[in-house]
Amino acid sequence: DNGWSNGELFVKFLNHFILNAKPTVDSPILLLVDNHRTHITLEAINLCRDNHIVMVGFPPHTTHRLQPLDVSFFGSLKTFYSQACDNFMVNNPGQTISDFKIGELLTIAYFKAATVGNAVSGFRSTGIEPYNPLVFDEHDFAASQTTDQNLDVGLDPSYNEDENPTIQSTTSNTTETPGEPEEETIELSERQETVGLVDCAPIPVKKNTSVFDFKPLPKGKPKDKKRKVQKLSSSIITSTPVKMCLEVKQEMKDEKERLKKKREELRASKVSKKLKFGPYKKRPRCMNTASTSKGSEVRCPGCEEKYSDPPVEEWIQCSKCSEWWHENCTSYEGGEFVCDYC
Repeated sequence: DNGWSNGELFVKFLNHFILNAKPTVDSPILLLVDNHRTHITLEAINLCRDNHIVMVGFPPHTTHRLQPLDVSFFGSLKTFYSQACDNFMVNNPGQTISDFKIGELLTIAYFKAATVGNAVSGFRSTGIEPYNPLVFDEHDFAASQTTDQNLDVGLDPSYNEDENPTIQSTTSNTTETPGEPEEETIELSERQETVGLVDCAPIPVKKNTSVFDFKPLPKGKPKDKKRKVQKLSSSIITSTPVKMCLEVKQEMKDEKERLKKKREELRASKVSKKLKFGPYKKRPRCMNTASTSKGSEVRCPGCEEKYSDPPVEEWIQCSKCSEWWHENCTSYEGGEFVCDYC
C-alpha cells in the first residue's frame, strides 16, 4: 500500500457507513462525493443501490467551495495538528516527531476538529443544508473568466444606441424672419460650424461603466493538446446510465484478459511439447556471429525473440529444417536435436 485511497478501501468505507447510517427504503441517504475514479466503480455502485444510497458527484473543480470537509474540517484539522506538533516540540526538546508519533498527534487534533458544530458549519457554508443557492457571489466565479474563451470583452451588451443617442448637428434649414438683426444670423452660423465639429467624432454615452472596461481580465491561451483523460461532470453516480457504462467497460476488460490468457496458454503449450530426438548422439552446433550472416533476422520459433549479437542465451539448430531455437525453449537433453515441426 502506498497510502492513497483505492476502490477496495472505498467499499470498506461504504460498509462502515451503511452499518452506522442505517439507510432504508423509507429513509434513503444522499451521499455527496467528488468524481474520483475510486468512487466510480461497479462494486461501489451496486453496494449503494442495494442499500438505498444515492451517490452524487460534485462538478469538477468545485470541491474547494462545495465539499463540507474542504470548507470546514480540513482547515481546522491542519491548525490543531500544527498546534499539537508545536506543543510536543516544546515539551520534548531535542526530540523529533517520528512516524510512530504522528498517529498520537493526529488523534489529538482529530478530536478537536471533528465536532458536531464544525460539521453543521460545513454544510451551512456550502449551501447544502439548509439549502441556499445564493451562498455564492459573482466574484466567486471571476477566476473562471481567465480561461473562458467565449467571453466577449467588447462593448457592454446592455448598451443600445437608441437609448443612448449621440449628439446630432442642427439642421441648417432655418428660415430668417423679417426684422431680425443681422448679428443673430452670424451667431447662428458659428454655432452650426461648432456643431459640425462635434458631429465628426460622436461620443457614445454608457449608463453603467465597469472597471473591466478600463482594465479587462487577462485571458489564457487555448491549449493545443487535447485532454486524454475523459472529463467528468456532476451526475448521479448510482444512476442506471452510469452503471450500464461501467458494465460495458468491465465486459471489454474481461474480454481482453480472456484473450491474453488464451495467448499465454497457447504459447506455453507450444513450447512445452516434447521434441523428437534422432538416433545420433551428436550435439547440435550453437549459433555464433560467424555462423549466420543474417543473425539479426533470426527468431526463435518457441518465444519469437529476435537474435541479438552477442547472444544472451544459447541457440541450437535443428538438424533437419536448420531453424534456430533457444536451448531453454526446448526440452533438449542431449544428442541430435530435431525440432517439433520436423
